[in-house]
Amino acid sequence: MDRTWLWHRHPKQSLPSTTTTVMDVPGHFESVARTAVAALSDLADLVTDNLDQLNLTSTYTTAAIFVFTLLISRYLLFRPLSSPAVPAFHGPTRAQAGGPVLLVIAHPDDECMFFAPTLLALHAQSVPVHILCLSTGNADGLGAQRVQELVRSAKVLHIPSDRVHYVDSPDLQDGMRTEWPAREVIRHVRDTVNQLGVSNIITFDDAGVSGHANHIAISRALQIDPDLAPITWHLHSVPRLAKYAMLFVRADTLRDATAPDPMKWWLLGETGARLGRGEHLDVWRVVARPAQVQRAQLAMQQHASQLVWYRKAFMRVARYFVVNELVKMSSSRSSRGAARVVTAGNVNVGGSRGARLDQGNRTV
Repeated sequence: MDRTWLWHRHPKQSLPSTTTTVMDVPGHFESVARTAVAALSDLADLVTDNLDQLNLTSTYTTAAIFVFTLLISRYLLFRPLSSPAVPAFHGPTRAQAGGPVLLVIAHPDDECMFFAPTLLALHAQSVPVHILCLSTGNADGLGAQRVQELVRSAKVLHIPSDRVHYVDSPDLQDGMRTEWPAREVIRHVRDTVNQLGVSNIITFDDAGVSGHANHIAISRALQIDPDLAPITWHLHSVPRLAKYAMLFVRADTLRDATAPDPMKWWLLGETGARLGRGEHLDVWRVVARPAQVQRAQLAMQQHASQLVWYRKAFMRVARYFVVNELVKMSSSRSSRGAARVVTAGNVNVGGSRGARLDQGNRTV
């Protein structure tokens, strides 16, 4: 077994103080805003898929559409309002959570680039979280440094070093086109789940957020053996254009976050759902407020070896620093009901109900 368990001391990180603000949408703009976002996203995909016919470069086209979309969405979607009081969230205690949550990622920095809102929400409810990173990110020979960066980033996200685990295997090496054997992915995940008594797994979906082959390999491997943990959640990959626009947070998501009577829904697991409305939920949305976005960005800054210019830009515009939408394995996104959002401390947590899942049949 070539997994290393880490213990590491780090200097204390300070966070800038931030006043929490909430954005909302006037009712008569809401349908227009949604239509505009969908249309612009489809336009981006259409143009980038037909660059040869248009005689345009991918870089200039994407940049132009991105800037145009930001301007339109800022005008249509958002206007600042005074921040209401944050309602209390009455979720289950740590003892009721049913075991720790395991985040399975491919590379150091995945935890903060894509999953930070979820990790911060779980911390707010005192749910223990472990990270299993299936490679050291050694594509450029910086594996040892990147592992230490992962530990520092995790600490910023309230995950201590003894809950950060990584794999350094010749079969699981970092590479955009490197195929990972499903049996190796399953073996390491199963060993970790059994050792820790994991109740929920969180990982990528089939699109891998960025389309990275290693991300996709994890998702597909866990679908081969869906019984590795009681419940597995996939991070939903949004369309290309929306991925790079923090402003594409759904208007109704932000509005419902400030509802005076939030639904008492727990973030993950059937036990928590029963403590709320007695419903089986198959989609969860987590929306981080400004202070949490800053913490996620601080976590990304711990990955000094990766802070090239485009990743610095990614930190400022990426939707995943603000919103995570988790879909339960085997659930159908097309069948789910309208999502709502509640507030857990300073992190907004939402859920939606789809078709009730048959717990005896978890094939994909």
